[in-house]
Amino acid sequence: MEPRGRSNAATTAKIGGFMVRTVDSRRIAGDSEKTISGVQIRLSLPDRRQRYHHSLFAMKAPAIRHLLVATFLSTTASAVTLPASEDSSSSKGNLTAAGHKATTLPVSASRRAFVFFDTSQLPANASIRYARLRVYVPKLSAAGNGLQVHQVTGAWSESAVSAEPAFNPAPLGTIPANQLPAKGFASVDVTNAVKAWIATPSSNEGLSIAAVPAPSTANLTLGSKEGSSTGYPAELEVELDAAKVVIQGNGGSTYQLVPSGNNLVLQHLSGLSTIPMFSIDGTTNAVRVGSAGSFISRGDNSVGIDGAFSFEAANFTSNFNANDSTCVFFGNTNSNNVTITLPSATGRSGRVYFIKKTSANNTLTIATTGGNTIDGAASVVLAANNACRVVMSNGTNWFVISAL
Repeated sequence: MEPRGRSNAATTAKIGGFMVRTVDSRRIAGDSEKTISGVQIRLSLPDRRQRYHHSLFAMKAPAIRHLLVATFLSTTASAVTLPASEDSSSSKGNLTAAGHKATTLPVSASRRAFVFFDTSQLPANASIRYARLRVYVPKLSAAGNGLQVHQVTGAWSESAVSAEPAFNPAPLGTIPANQLPAKGFASVDVTNAVKAWIATPSSNEGLSIAAVPAPSTANLTLGSKEGSSTGYPAELEVELDAAKVVIQGNGGSTYQLVPSGNNLVLQHLSGLSTIPMFSIDGTTNAVRVGSAGSFISRGDNSVGIDGAFSFEAANFTSNFNANDSTCVFFGNTNSNNVTITLPSATGRSGRVYFIKKTSANNTLTIATTGGNTIDGAASVVLAANNACRVVMSNGTNWFVISAL
């Protein structure tokens, strides 16, 4: 049994602007061939719809038993093509010993095809722009109602003789009958499945391809990785969003930095969903912080708050030193006089403290340190119940901004 995730049919690598893949050298039906410098090559180019045009040219040499396939890549994103590393077909609900050795994968009312792709070759935490299953149809007896693709949920192996693996009954997508050409390619979007595999690698059990039911009248074959003499094996075409940067936190949280319109957004990834945490507007230079963008630092040097505003507050019943992490202080003088001492005003220009006396008994004294003053005095005494002072540093001393 060949280990899952490895293929004896193809090896893929990126070289410059090309995706180069070695595959079995047996001649593929329909390809024209030439010999140039003793090397056998087939080149395929995508058109605007990413449909491939084969039979451009081939170079053949008896001494070389591999075929190099080069595919131009998009310059706006990183494209990866994964060949099927396992494939098989079932007959009347069972995987057969002959199924994984066949040169084609039959699909009909009583037969399904199964394909597996080794997505561990994709970058960890890859950001998937799209993913598409691409199959070749060597023989089309009847298109019927088309094909549908399901995400397989049960374990299987191409070499095992067993019942069909379980699969999600809701199809990932369908290939309409009019898009099933004989001796041609067809494709279907499987982006959600690949995203799920990236999020949870152990969930990757491949894909199932079946005839659309009610009724299941399609009758055709698909290319197998063992059948390069009759067609092409299934491929998974994945385009990674190169503009996104994925950051993995030490605690397991994952974040994504991605352009959105004219903004740059930092998102928190939660399963397959994203929660925006931080964004920068490229036009106004405004910065929004929070999942709802509640705090806004505008490009005109102003700040906006969309929602409630809160301060860090502290309560004290005995002598207390004001600190740099709290700006509101409630002093309870019910049992005794208390003093709150301000830090040095030096180096704290613009720092604001709100200090309130919450009891009618005794006094609350606001004191300074290091020779600083409050409006020229060493301290301020609050005697009345609910008396309040707002003080601010100018970088040298403290000043009362508001007195209640």
